[in-house]
Amino acid sequence: CLLKERHMEAFRPKILIAFLVLIPIWCTLMTTLPVQLFQLGSFAKLWQANLLAVCLLTGFYIYHLFHKGIFGNRLKHETFEWDSRIRAINESTQFIRHAIKNEMIKIEWCARNLAELEDAEHTRYADIIMSSSNHLKEYLERLSKYSGEIHLDIKEYPLSLLLEENLRDMLRLYPDIRIFSHVDDSETLFCDRIHFYEIINNLFQNAADAMNRKGSIHIACLKDSKHKKTIVSIQDDGPGLNSQQLQKLFDAYYTTKNTNIHTGLGLYYCKNVMLKHKGSISAESIPGHGTVFLLTFPSIPPKRR
Repeated sequence: CLLKERHMEAFRPKILIAFLVLIPIWCTLMTTLPVQLFQLGSFAKLWQANLLAVCLLTGFYIYHLFHKGIFGNRLKHETFEWDSRIRAINESTQFIRHAIKNEMIKIEWCARNLAELEDAEHTRYADIIMSSSNHLKEYLERLSKYSGEIHLDIKEYPLSLLLEENLRDMLRLYPDIRIFSHVDDSETLFCDRIHFYEIINNLFQNAADAMNRKGSIHIACLKDSKHKKTIVSIQDDGPGLNSQQLQKLFDAYYTTKNTNIHTGLGLYYCKNVMLKHKGSISAESIPGHGTVFLLTFPSIPPKRR
């Protein structure tokens, strides 16, 4: 029956069930019948070896249940970090959102008035303001809809297209920073577009601050086919970070800046978004030689993870 099965979707669960059921039966028959038929008293306890077979099959079953699933069902393990700091951040989200919304109305009004002036410089700045305002509105709508918890809308995008808006905004805001993209047009990424923009924006802003708004940033992409990962690297030529700073870099409220305008939540947010993607973010640095951030994404669709 199994040999005649032509549909692989049906063949795999059938062979798996046959494997799980038949092996214990065969083990029982092989360890009890010969002993009884041939009166092999010295092998009377051979049946206890079945326990080992059952343990191995149980482990095999659990592995497939989590890894590939059985009969269309697959268990999923997801880790949530839910300490008092996260609760405090989420509780304040409502108030922050309303405050930003009120200020955005005034910002958009000023930007529209600037755009009406017959001045190329004013028009350029108005475009930057409106672009940032529109993105912020879209991001606030996402926060409002999901009550502060990070929810993802993961799709496959060309990586160069994802980076295009970030690169355009950075070049406008920091004309003295050179950005080199080593990303091939064929490279794609499974991610949430809005949250990806925010991650890259955070890393670009941090790099610009570290380099005092003058220097170079290199962006590259590496495919790890063996582990089915896509790694996006962002490297600056700033002063770098020491080992103590690297250890605390992704903690909530930790910042390496000495100004009051930085909250220390940017990289903490990036870490949580990457965890939601089933990926990771890490940093490597040598003092005096810049810092490189590595964003690791699964290179397979969410339904197959």
